[in-house]
Amino acid sequence: MALNAYSRLSEEVESKPVTLPTYIVREPDVERTIKDGAKAWAGIQKSESLDKWLAIGRALGIGRSYSLRVSGSNRPAGAQYTRSFSRWTKDNGFGSMPSGLRSCVIELAINQQPVVSWLNTLPERKRQSLHDPRTNRASLASRDQTTG
Repeated sequence: MALNAYSRLSEEVESKPVTLPTYIVREPDVERTIKDGAKAWAGIQKSESLDKWLAIGRALGIGRSYSLRVSGSNRPAGAQYTRSFSRWTKDNGFGSMPSGLRSCVIELAINQQPVVSWLNTLPERKRQSLHDPRTNRASLASRDQTTG
């Protein structure tokens, strides 16, 4: 009989989805890093430079960390992470950036010190030709294969 009463009660109560408030609190340096990255991305077609790509990579790295935390993922993959990161990129001015390029730019920022050290060993003309992060990654990988 108690089960019947419970069933009737559940029918009477309107089912509403549970929603949690979203609070995004950003530290000033994080906010500045994201804005600098978005500005660099907006102007990257005018003049590419390593400094601009690094600014973009640092901003995307913040977005990656945010999306990992929000999605509960332990690696940057999976449907929940992908949806979260895609939303973050659109909300922060990186929506037009291809996903493969985003990955390269994040990798560039993570490996900034070895990449810059390697670039500094190259002649000026070669260094100037390596302004795209995809080119840097491919060139650095081929160097590692020949020296490794």
